[in-house]
Amino acid sequence: MIGSFDEWAQDLHQASPLEQLRNNYVGIEAAEYLRLLPKLQIDGIQRKILEELPAALGGYPFGYDAVIQRTIEIWREYNITPVFIFSGLEVGKRDNTAWRTYEDVIRTHILAWNEYDSGHGQAAVNQFGQSTYNKPEDMFRYLQCHLKKLGVKYQVAPFGAWAQVSFFALMW
Repeated sequence: MIGSFDEWAQDLHQASPLEQLRNNYVGIEAAEYLRLLPKLQIDGIQRKILEELPAALGGYPFGYDAVIQRTIEIWREYNITPVFIFSGLEVGKRDNTAWRTYEDVIRTHILAWNEYDSGHGQAAVNQFGQSTYNKPEDMFRYLQCHLKKLGVKYQVAPFGAWAQVSFFALMW
């Protein structure tokens, strides 16, 4: 049984030169972009993209802004027009795990801050590292503001973003 999109798609990906996308529109699923951003190797970015303590810093990694801007610059050099697609409403998820997850995050943060206050810096970093606070969907507003500032098109799909990306693939 397939447990995730990554598991299903692991043998389907391929790498190609960016030149092949020159003068084209590219639909980008925003959550996947944010999830993969720390793993990207980007020319001109020398620093670590994901900080050690994004949960302690409020959730949005400071390194993302420069990486997003550089990514857009590279696409513009190739005359690639990105269109980011954000997921809209979640349907079908009617369980009560959201509150339990939130309570777990709060507990994790309390333990981490207690470690920090006790002078145990590395233990605090490790504890914050266990936080599930930062999900790509939690950073949508930050990314949308940044894209707007850069003049990049984006759209919020009515429901799932992948269906909208698939629809755009038929249109372009």
